[in-house]
Amino acid sequence: MMRFVPLVFALLIPSVLLAQSTPPEMPTATLTRGPIHRFVTVPGSILPEQHAALFAKTGGYVSEVLVDVGDKVTQGQTLALIAVPELEARLKKAKAQARLTQIDVDRLREGRKKSPELIVQRELDKAEAAATIQDAEVAELSALVDYATIKAPFAGIIAQRRVDVGDYAVGGTSQNQPLFEVMDISKVRAETYLPEKDGVLARVGQPVRILLEGLSGKPLESVVSRTAGALDPATRTMPVQSDLLNSSGAFLPGMYAKVSVGVEHHENAMRLPRAAVVFEKGKPSIFIPEDGKARKKSIQTGFDDGKNIEILGGLEEGQAVLVPGSTPLTDGQLIKVAAP
Repeated sequence: MMRFVPLVFALLIPSVLLAQSTPPEMPTATLTRGPIHRFVTVPGSILPEQHAALFAKTGGYVSEVLVDVGDKVTQGQTLALIAVPELEARLKKAKAQARLTQIDVDRLREGRKKSPELIVQRELDKAEAAATIQDAEVAELSALVDYATIKAPFAGIIAQRRVDVGDYAVGGTSQNQPLFEVMDISKVRAETYLPEKDGVLARVGQPVRILLEGLSGKPLESVVSRTAGALDPATRTMPVQSDLLNSSGAFLPGMYAKVSVGVEHHENAMRLPRAAVVFEKGKPSIFIPEDGKARKKSIQTGFDDGKNIEILGGLEEGQAVLVPGSTPLTDGQLIKVAAP
């Protein structure tokens, strides 16, 4: 068996030499003019369009819970009911008292029309004021009874439910935990914080690329929808938000995002595809085809938007450049220019 080994190596050597001697075929790109942005990439997160924590305004025992976590709700939909028998009794009493005061007002008005000398205007004014006070009490108690019905402030989903039937809901304070949390995720916001030197350049309408690590695919294209207009004094950063339509519901609040904001822009820049530029020890260079060989040439670069790189010097407009991509090249290496 051992005597066949030299023969195997003998058969492999010509094919290896042939592979080494065959010049790689390389596409080319042309230096052209066009717009380019300088993008700053920072971590961010996805926020809902709206988020409300719902507390009880009126205290009482919870009698019904009509939704659960993950349920979709419409604006004004009832989420839970709080039993308030004492308030309902007070409201009933106040309404009865309001009817009595109104009867007094009507009687005094009618009497003053028939016999103004017998009904003093002051008595009528006092009766009308008492009726107004009683109507206000009815309105106040009616509002408190209405607050016993917990409703969705907008259409969305129930993100948190922290209440069960029989729980006592403490009213009039936000120091306790909310009964529900409702989120509107029909549209979401990618929020990030730019460092001071870049944050001062942020403007509404600048391009934004958003990469969500929880979802595979290409970066999402958006624009700066809003900035805080002031730096956070604690971190010296500028809050920046970009809106994303979320009709499929795939973008979830809390997702981690890599957000790239185009804070600077050159309109008529000399550009090359990024794959055409080679960086060695941080120094950029390119390869140009010359007599069937790759000739290395140093260049000066500017903005890099991830797709194209701005060329500040070392090349002339219209010059063809090799695009090696991930293929390693050396100066003077034999190459074959691919057909366009």
